[in-house]
Amino acid sequence: MLNIPAPVCELAEDTLAYAPLRDGDRRIVRPGYVVGLGLTPGPRSTVITRLRLAPGEVAAATAEIRALLRAEGRTCAAWEVGSSATPATLCAELVALGMQPEAPPFVQTAGMVLPVQPPAVGALPADIRVTLVTTLADFRLAQELYWHCFNFTPDEAAQAGVAVDFDRLMGRPAWQRFLAWRGDQAVGAADAALAAAGVVMFGGATLPHARGQGVYRALVWARWQEAVRRGTPYMITQAGALSRPVLARLGFVETAQIRNFKDRDF
Repeated sequence: MLNIPAPVCELAEDTLAYAPLRDGDRRIVRPGYVVGLGLTPGPRSTVITRLRLAPGEVAAATAEIRALLRAEGRTCAAWEVGSSATPATLCAELVALGMQPEAPPFVQTAGMVLPVQPPAVGALPADIRVTLVTTLADFRLAQELYWHCFNFTPDEAAQAGVAVDFDRLMGRPAWQRFLAWRGDQAVGAADAALAAAGVVMFGGATLPHARGQGVYRALVWARWQEAVRRGTPYMITQAGALSRPVLARLGFVETAQIRNFKDRDF
C-alpha cells in the first residue's frame, strides 16, 4: 500500500469523528467513542464511531451512550465499527446487546483514499460540466436529484427544510455541493467536506439515464481539483459494495473496513 499519512487513514475509517461539522451538527467526544449528532434526529444523523473500548467496557459504554441519546430525544442510532475498533469481541457484544448488523454482506463499507491523480480532464466527456452550488435554486436541484436517485419521497417538512439546509451549507465554507450538467439539465450531484487531512466525498448521485457516461468521474475530478488547490491532495470516502469497484478503477485504495449496526428503540 502507498504510504498514506495516519490522519488520512483515520479520517477514512472514522469519518464522522473528524470531518468538519455543518451548522447545527454536534460532536460528543469521549475517550472510548465519538457520538455524531446531526441537526435532524434519525439513524443517519445519529452515529457512534471511533470505538476504542477496553475488554469488559462494552456493556457499560453502550448503556452510557443510550442514556445520552435518550436525553437528546433520540431512540435510534448507527454504530460504525472500523478495522481499528476495540475490543476484538466488539461486534459480537453489540449483537448480544440487541443491535442488528446491516443486511449482508456483513462488511458494509470500506474506508478508501485516493492518493494519486484521478483520470485527466481530457478523459472526461466533453459534454459534462461541473459547477459549485452557490444558489438556493441549484441547491434545490441537487436535493431533488438526491431524492430521486435514492427513491425518497420527501414530506412537507423535508421540502420546507431545503432553504434551512442551504443556509447551513453556505454558513460553513468547509462544506461544498456540486452539480454535474449535461447541457441545461442537472444529471448528477455530490458533496464534499474540506478537512485538514484532505477532501471527504459525501453523497454522490447520478440520474439513471446518465449513468455510465462519466458523470461520477467528473464529480470526483471536481473535488480532486479542490483538494489540490488547498494543498491537501487526498480524497477520502466510505464506499459501499456498489461504488468500491468504480472507485478502485479511479485509483482509490482501501484503508479500512467498517461494519455497520443499527440500535433501535433503546
